[in-house]
Amino acid sequence: MNKFWWRNSNTNKGIHWCRWSDLCIPKSKGGLGFRELSKFNLDLLAKQGWKLIMNPNCLFARVMKAKYYPKGDFMSSGLESYPSFTWRSVWGARQLLMEGMGWRIGNVESVNIWNDKWLPRPGIGSIMCQNIDIRYSKVANLINKETNTWKHEVLNTLYGKEQVKAIVSIPLVSSSMPDVPVWRGDNT
Repeated sequence: MNKFWWRNSNTNKGIHWCRWSDLCIPKSKGGLGFRELSKFNLDLLAKQGWKLIMNPNCLFARVMKAKYYPKGDFMSSGLESYPSFTWRSVWGARQLLMEGMGWRIGNVESVNIWNDKWLPRPGIGSIMCQNIDIRYSKVANLINKETNTWKHEVLNTLYGKEQVKAIVSIPLVSSSMPDVPVWRGDNT
């Protein structure tokens, strides 16, 4: 890209009058608003990964699932030996999805307390526990099914005050609605 902007012929190198990072500054801040192509490519690949999560019945998702993660899901899949370039590329953007993905609580059957970002407040996302108890690995274990309320005694023994406050602020819906992945990351 630099060659296009700074070279004046095919034979000489040309002078680079400013850094590429300066060209990528948004127009509102005095730059030319170019995108970093590697970051833009990663964003587009992450969008395809998001499609695998949100539209599991589309043809692309069904083919990828059948070939690369038949017994699991995209977020827990691995990079097997000799993967296609497409799979390697989309799988490589998975970390970006992990950083920006959260959960909207529904029937709480699929949300893992320790590994999933399920708290609504920014910065907390997933939580740290004071007393790890293996019985409480799913959010469903923290809810009283009969009254559809949080089990305060369990929450208070496992988590600190700030985390309990964040957890009980999550509204509980009817158990028929599934947990839904939501994007909490940057939209740019």
